[in-house]
Formats: sequence, structure tokens, C-alpha cells
Amino acid sequence: MSGDRRFASRALRAQGRFLVSICDAELLGTTLRGDGVEIRIDQARYGGGLIDERYALQLVRSGDIIDLVGRRIVQLALDNGLGHPDGVKLVGDVPFLFIYRL
Repeated sequence: MSGDRRFASRALRAQGRFLVSICDAELLGTTLRGDGVEIRIDQARYGGGLIDERYALQLVRSGDIIDLVGRRIVQLALDNGLGHPDGVKLVGDVPFLFIYRL
């Protein structure tokens, strides 16, 4: 597993839940459009800092509500049994995955 800084992330606790948003770093600052959906990959939601794969997995494993955008982060989650391929949606050609733990 690579140690380079490949993902942009923001994590916070709110109302007793741990919220995690992670995107492939190169998507930060872009707007994804497709099938009547528009997602802004902005600093406020995803720009808390750059992280490597190991820390990204740690965040995804510990989150209650997880928002993942981009080919690398979604594939990393799936490869590690976090989320299900049927839950992956595309906005344009970019995959996203929401994981909710009750």
C-alpha cells in the first residue's frame, strides 16, 4: 500500500455521529455533473487535509456516515470490504459511495 498523500478529507463529530468525507485529491475544487445530479467537491466538505491510503482506511472504518468520491477511494473501500459494489453510483464517469452505519 502506498504512503503518498492521495486523498482530500474532512472528518467531524456532530450529534454523536462521526462524519467522514474523502475524495481523490485531484477532484477537490471540481463540480461533477451527470443524470440531473450535480456534486460540488469543495474545500468546505472535503478539504480538511491531504491523507494517505492507510489513514483513509482508518477513517472509513471508524466513520458512521461516510461519503467517498473518486475512483481510487471508492475502489480502496471496496477492496477492503467497506461498502458494496451495488452501492456505487456514477456522477458523470466518477464513482461515489455513501456508507451509513446505524
